[in-house]
Amino acid sequence: MNRLITNALWPRDSGYRERFFVPDLTPAQRSQLVDFSPEIAFVAESPHVSEVAPDLIELRRPLCGKAGQAFWKMVGELVEGEASQDTSLERMLRLARAGRFAVLNSVQFPLDPKVCAEFPEADPVAHLGFSKIPPASYKKLRAGRDVPRAVELLRERLVHPRLAGAAIVSLGNDAEWFVSAALGQAAGEGRHVAKIPHPSAWWRQGGKLRERAREQLTELLVKGLRPSRNAASARARP
Repeated sequence: MNRLITNALWPRDSGYRERFFVPDLTPAQRSQLVDFSPEIAFVAESPHVSEVAPDLIELRRPLCGKAGQAFWKMVGELVEGEASQDTSLERMLRLARAGRFAVLNSVQFPLDPKVCAEFPEADPVAHLGFSKIPPASYKKLRAGRDVPRAVELLRERLVHPRLAGAAIVSLGNDAEWFVSAALGQAAGEGRHVAKIPHPSAWWRQGGKLRERAREQLTELLVKGLRPSRNAASARARP
């Protein structure tokens, strides 16, 4: 797994790469999934405090904070009939296999400057050159060097042979931006089948976004439906 980080050579600080890189739940980055071919790839934005907390890289995993607890609870209920907030790596891997999906972060290092409250050394602007909010937001700096590099690394992961056939589902607007940038509107049109509200927003509108997400996840994981990208995105917008 360290080889994956070293080969990327981005961010430039190797110590930062080793400490704050969060591996995806994909065949390319988890030895436990090496024989697995996902049918769906859920793409979130970036890891936060809970995701980068473990010192051991193999214990770091996407969507294991509060938002992740909501996501895995709903997924577990749909896939196994178990509405648990358990976000252990073992359960994530089990549910991923059972639901035939992978989970990725658009950027595998923290983008939210709030991470500095717990990990000052994880400052995204200092190490990545951009963050999720102005004045150094990725949208503002997309013509620079670092944002395109992050987008290219996402593209490489999405077109990996073990993931190239998976339908892509964005979790929130930020993930949708990165996926569209990575694959392009034309190239991504057939694969980017839906945008689901990010789990951190499910409490909004009196829980309506949670129910919208449940409907979409039921279609994807239980019914096996693959809605068109435009129709799915329209339904997912708050």
